[in-house]
Amino acid sequence: GAPLPVPTWRRATDGRERIRLHDLLAMQSGIAWREDYDDPRSDALRMLFRSGDAAQVYASQPLEAAPGTRFVYASGATNLLCLVLRRSFADDRDYWAFPRTHLFAPLGMQTAVLEADASGTFVGSSFGFASARDWARLGLLYADDGQVEGVPILPPGWVAAARGAPAGGDGRFGLHLWIDVDPDGDGPAGREWPDLPTDVFHMDGHEGQYVVVVP
Repeated sequence: GAPLPVPTWRRATDGRERIRLHDLLAMQSGIAWREDYDDPRSDALRMLFRSGDAAQVYASQPLEAAPGTRFVYASGATNLLCLVLRRSFADDRDYWAFPRTHLFAPLGMQTAVLEADASGTFVGSSFGFASARDWARLGLLYADDGQVEGVPILPPGWVAAARGAPAGGDGRFGLHLWIDVDPDGDGPAGREWPDLPTDVFHMDGHEGQYVVVVP
């Protein structure tokens, strides 16, 4: 893949210049990160409540593993993806309208809100809000292979790719989706929800909010 549009990474010599889009999607960038919501000094809380530029907090972290070799859940990776998306638009107004026009409206998600930080970049990791019915509509999009009544919303093959277990991961996380598979190959003991079918996948929100898809 192409280098990411993060200027400090392109000039880096510590390995961050080798991070690619897939590494962020799989949360295998190798960037040092602590996702702790009890310690106010953690990287996640420092990003969410003490910074006006969430993506920059993550981008400025040091590398501690080779990209693509280790899974570490990091909400900062999501927010850097939001910045990468922003930089693909020539006009911020089109970027800010994008979730509504290309996702929420086609799905009929009338209550959905995605907040931006002070720099204007969406905080896709955390500050997204919707009713339970609208979250269910998002789940149905994935259950129907990225289509709404036969109209494609997501690129062909995206849902299958997102549900796959990337090499270097722990077998529980795809591309920004949790997948309920057995990472150790020893039967149901290694699965998070052993009583559910093995093709279950889900989105996991803060404090136990789930969108679960059972194909």
